[in-house]
Amino acid sequence: MTAPRPREAGFDPKRLALLGRAIEADIDAERYDGCEVVVARGGVVAYHGTRGWADRAARRPVERAQPFITMSIGKQPRPTSLTHSCRQA
Repeated sequence: MTAPRPREAGFDPKRLALLGRAIEADIDAERYDGCEVVVARGGVVAYHGTRGWADRAARRPVERAQPFITMSIGKQPRPTSLTHSCRQA
């Protein structure tokens, strides 16, 4: 994946930095263990980051393109819903 280009994708880099800080706060509060986030528009990547733990107990960090296993079927529609919401904003 190429380096993020937030301005070319129509995003403010300072605002996108807030996303990383919010995710870190959620992980520190143990709302979830870790994640990989990609924000893009029109095929241009604005933000790509990994945060937190693939295995918190083992202190193994999340790596890029790492598979995630969800334990309930209700979690799969969320990324699509979030993507749609971001496009509308």
